[in-house]
Amino acid sequence: MIPLFSDLNLKHLHIWAGYLTAVIIFLHLILHQKWIAKVSATILKNRNTLVPLIFTVIISIGICFLINTTASVEKGQGGFSGRQNGGYSSGFQNRGH
Repeated sequence: MIPLFSDLNLKHLHIWAGYLTAVIIFLHLILHQKWIAKVSATILKNRNTLVPLIFTVIISIGICFLINTTASVEKGQGGFSGRQNGGYSSGFQNRGH
C-alpha cells in the first residue's frame, strides 16, 4: 500500500488537513453561536452547574500540566518517543545560521 502513495508528501497532506479542520471548526462555532450563548448563560446563572464546571476545568488544566512537566525524555533528545522533532523542513531549522 505504501508504494501507492510514494509520490504523495504525507506531511503536506497532514498540514492541509489540519487547516481544513480548523476552518470547519470555526464555521461550526459561527453557525451555532446562538446555541452556545444560550447554554453558556444558563450554566453561568446556575451555581449548581457553575461550580462543577470550574472544578472540571481546573482539574483538567492540572492534569495537562502534570503530564507535560513529568513526561520523561531521554537526555539530549526531544519530541515524541525520544526522537528529535525535525520540524517542517531541514531548511526551516537552519535559517539564518
